Amino acid sequence: MIERKSEIREMLFRLDLLRKKLLQPFFLSLGLSIGQGQPRILNHLLIKDDITQKELAEMIGVHQKDISRWENGERTPNIEAFSGICKALKTSADTLLELEIGKD
Repeated sequence: MIERKSEIREMLFRLDLLRKKLLQPFFLSLGLSIGQGQPRILNHLLIKDDITQKELAEMIGVHQKDISRWENGERTPNIEAFSGICKALKTSADTLLELEIGKD
């Protein structure tokens, strides 16, 4: 069981690296970097939904300092945490990454 979990984590880590490698040229062509808009959007969603960093951290199983670092742009969440944020805040990954190009 433990071996299986570590295999899954390794696979998720590799998928995250692949995502960054594949998407980075696209984001750079738009003058952005991966996760550039994420801190601002995360802050907006927390305020809009009246959720504290501590509450979000408890919802997705991370430390409050992780939420603070993501919100300040010091770090970016891993794929599992990112998915948890989307579910907890009832928003799409596109919205959080500001990929909804052409939508108002």
